[in-house]
Amino acid sequence: MAHIFKNATPSQNGIVVISHIEAGVASEHHRDIIDKIKSKGYFIGIHYGGFSNGATYPEFADFFMGKPSVTDIAQRYSDAFEIPVVSSNFTSSVFKKDPEVKKYWDIINISRSGNVKRLDVFFREVKKIYESGKKYKILLVCAKRNEEKLWPQDHFMNIEDVYYDLFTDEERQLFTLMRLDESLEFKGLSKTQLSFFYQCSRVSTLFSMCEGSPGVVAESLLSEVPVVVSSGQIGSGRDLLNESNSVQWNDDNFAHAALIDAVENYDRFTFDMDAINHNYREDMGLERVKEYFTKLYDNHGQKFDEQLINTDDLVSRLPSHYTNLPWLDSRLYNGHITKREQFEKLYEEIKKVDIATEEKEKEKYDYFVKEKGYGSDFQRTKQIERIKNDLGDVSVGFKNILSELKEGGEFKVLDIGSGPGGVMNWLQKECGADVYGVDISEEFVKRSKEHFPSLESVYVANANNIDMFENNTFDLVCHLDGMEHIPKVWEKSCLKEAVRVSSKYIFYEIACEEAYADGWSREMDFTPAHINIKEPSQWLRFFKQHSDEFGYDIIFSHEGNEPGLNQSVILRKKQ
Repeated sequence: MAHIFKNATPSQNGIVVISHIEAGVASEHHRDIIDKIKSKGYFIGIHYGGFSNGATYPEFADFFMGKPSVTDIAQRYSDAFEIPVVSSNFTSSVFKKDPEVKKYWDIINISRSGNVKRLDVFFREVKKIYESGKKYKILLVCAKRNEEKLWPQDHFMNIEDVYYDLFTDEERQLFTLMRLDESLEFKGLSKTQLSFFYQCSRVSTLFSMCEGSPGVVAESLLSEVPVVVSSGQIGSGRDLLNESNSVQWNDDNFAHAALIDAVENYDRFTFDMDAINHNYREDMGLERVKEYFTKLYDNHGQKFDEQLINTDDLVSRLPSHYTNLPWLDSRLYNGHITKREQFEKLYEEIKKVDIATEEKEKEKYDYFVKEKGYGSDFQRTKQIERIKNDLGDVSVGFKNILSELKEGGEFKVLDIGSGPGGVMNWLQKECGADVYGVDISEEFVKRSKEHFPSLESVYVANANNIDMFENNTFDLVCHLDGMEHIPKVWEKSCLKEAVRVSSKYIFYEIACEEAYADGWSREMDFTPAHINIKEPSQWLRFFKQHSDEFGYDIIFSHEGNEPGLNQSVILRKKQ
């Protein structure tokens, strides 16, 4: 089931994981919606819950969740980012051994009714056990499914009839068949109750030959109950099975013998609980997936804050089992979203969160930037010094640009986010430029004119809409220490406007660390004025991403001397 792991923020991508079935449908029919989700700043991952060797790996995927025993994606797609974790790695910690619980059943089988579970073979082999004279107590917990009515050919439809026809009255006294109502399926039993069933049993079994990530195996091992399966079973079910914790039969006709061996020699089994807990317990699985998410974010120049949502019951969420999603307004089993309206609801849910985040950013922007102003004269003085002094190629490049423009006679410069006017005054007095400025803060526009009376052309305006200027008006556009104050929702339009009004060059310097303005920010419990924090590499990727769309080349780029400090970029507009 499409699963939102993390909401996007101005400085960090969100995470959406879809099932491999949903990925196939999306690739063929709903790629446009996936692209819209990615445009909102989301990584798209694919969970391979079922055995799926030979499956395709769509180009929109940023990572996949799966094991080598479940899918061969890593072998066939060299660039795929692999997270070797599947749903069973998040098995609830309620599954554990309770030494006070007495064993009642000899064999337990918890299963669905699908043909893949091979319950007909299980019944046949149980009959052989009884015919051998063993009086084992057996529990089969099997949920009825709505899907039985839709696809009866794929299900063991006559379980009750076979149960009554195959077993004698005496055998049925030993063999408990628990059929769960189709309206609830396995949700009719709590994990605590299921755990109790395991604890009351000596041996667990499943007869399927292909399992992606069978929860039964994980639940059994965590409960320190040995597992009896076919040695030919493919998938991840046998990853941790060995001679000390399982019995595996080679021929279906002798499955009953394997079950008898396990029950009769129950005391010989031992369990490496360190390895079992590490692989299957939900808290450890969550820590493992966070480690891989950290690497994923690092690869994209971001820092992962480890703040995830919807992390409860991942063992059911990821493979689309028994999932109730409020935004989908439905209760589904094996609830892969396949219809367009379902994908649209997923996108609307993401947009809803995105809009809420944007509104919070705009609120901070309105207070800290528009009303209060976002800098100081002192900060602007330091900024001028940084420009005048050598900061590598960008500083040299900026000086070269100024020299070039001076040689051509009078040149026009626009300072976006002009603040108290220090940069404009320097460009006018020392560089001979015809300077203009815009700032969202009325207070700063007023202050700049008071401090520097020669600055006449300073206007109150939002950087994403400076329509008082025509296209190609300025030889140089500067936006210094400004983009970190811009809500993410406006950053693209701000860049577009800066490029539009420039005829030659655009110079950016962007702070890339959280900072607090002096004095007035303390009125709001140290709420940062820097509301759009990215790593330098993220900003560089942002400028590269829009270069063809807006028509410019990046001629200089320089990350701050200290990690995370700033990113400086010079753009040249294409003629």
